[in-house]
Amino acid sequence: MKKLRNRIWLVFAVFSVTILGITWGFQTLAFNRLYYRQELARIETLGNEITEEWKNVRFSQPASIRFYRDELPVRIFNQAGAETPEPAGISSDPDPLGAAQFISKYEASGNAVYINTVGTEGPDTGFIIFGRKIPNLKAPDNSLYVYIVDPLGPLNSVRTIMTQQLVLLGCVTVILAIIIAYFMASTIAKPIVDLTEQAALLAQGDYSVKFGSNDVTEIRQLSDTLNDATQKLAQIDETKNTLLASVSHDLRTPLTMIKAYAEMIRDLSGNNEERRREHIGIILQEADWMSDLITDILEYSRIRSGTMNYEMRVLDLASLTDVCTERFSESMVQHDKGVTIDWDNTGYYPVWGDLVRIQRVINNLLDNAIKFSDPGGMVHIRIRNDAALGTVWEITDHGPGIAPENMDAIWDRYFTRDIGAPRKSGSTGLGLPIVRGILEAHGAKYGVFSTPGEGARFWFSMKAVQEDGEQI
Repeated sequence: MKKLRNRIWLVFAVFSVTILGITWGFQTLAFNRLYYRQELARIETLGNEITEEWKNVRFSQPASIRFYRDELPVRIFNQAGAETPEPAGISSDPDPLGAAQFISKYEASGNAVYINTVGTEGPDTGFIIFGRKIPNLKAPDNSLYVYIVDPLGPLNSVRTIMTQQLVLLGCVTVILAIIIAYFMASTIAKPIVDLTEQAALLAQGDYSVKFGSNDVTEIRQLSDTLNDATQKLAQIDETKNTLLASVSHDLRTPLTMIKAYAEMIRDLSGNNEERRREHIGIILQEADWMSDLITDILEYSRIRSGTMNYEMRVLDLASLTDVCTERFSESMVQHDKGVTIDWDNTGYYPVWGDLVRIQRVINNLLDNAIKFSDPGGMVHIRIRNDAALGTVWEITDHGPGIAPENMDAIWDRYFTRDIGAPRKSGSTGLGLPIVRGILEAHGAKYGVFSTPGEGARFWFSMKAVQEDGEQI
């Protein structure tokens, strides 16, 4: 495979040769013809102008008049003047045909222009001869003739000059091609080579690589795309490692307990109904906890990797809170704690978000507040509109509260209020990290206020929307 740098050099080399070939072909094939056409048009235009000037002259003029026009020798003569010898001093002007012979040829053919392309020293030393008759209607034998001779001798000189210019143009073109190819290789080939080397490191699993930018728009866009892909690959790799670590570490304890209590049922409590029921209850409890953990790990992994899908629409936070509080008010959830939920749905609070995900946020915050409330305690939920924040949802418990040094850490993975023991509280340790990920994906603000020993108040705010879904 050819390298890009070599291809650039090859393209400019072909470009230079093509330009030189076109120029040389023009000089070889088309120059003579174009030159003849230009000179023919020039002498014919000059002859027509002189003819118009002499149409109204008196035919009693001298038999032969000689002058120069546009550096070309011009003669005006009649039949008698054609035989008149040239005056001294101008006989050196080239005239291969002669006036008398021209009149003979003109009268025979009626051709106003005669081209003699074969000169005495080669094909480039010929002549273009223009002649036209100015008839005298009263005395036809006394008509006048316009006679102009244009030597083609300078053609050799012109071609020589153009050949020299062509050589000079070729040298300049080659030098420019080398300079342009060098800069093209520097601005295009080198950045691409660097990107290739960095991509090779990325393929080996080095997610710390940084793809450099460039002032070329396409290369800059490619670098930005690769940097974005590197970041996402790093997140996916971290998510994979997190999932593997969670599965291997967090599931080991419940699996061990399920196995241990199954063996106890087999060996010890098989015939004791009360103990068997107790052991089976523990097994079911551990299975439920393991199921919740797997669900939370998968959801947390999708949030971290950016693969979570959100179906955005207008939601009523009050109605969502009704659904969640009804679920947590069931006796199967609260029979052992007797926690009361203080919530009074008194309004309509539309926001823009994903119904399932925002419901998950409310469930997690409500579950967290109930778990850390004292038996017989109360959890308060309020929704209000704030001019600066929008629609604010908040929940307050009266549990042990959160130490100031842990206010930021509670949003991290596996951290709970009882410091690193999620199973003690029945928590998977992923509830608040999931809340944080969902709220950040919605562009919502969130936070917590807490005083140790007096409980905690969690809140989040979302931009309010109108009935038609437009954000206020």
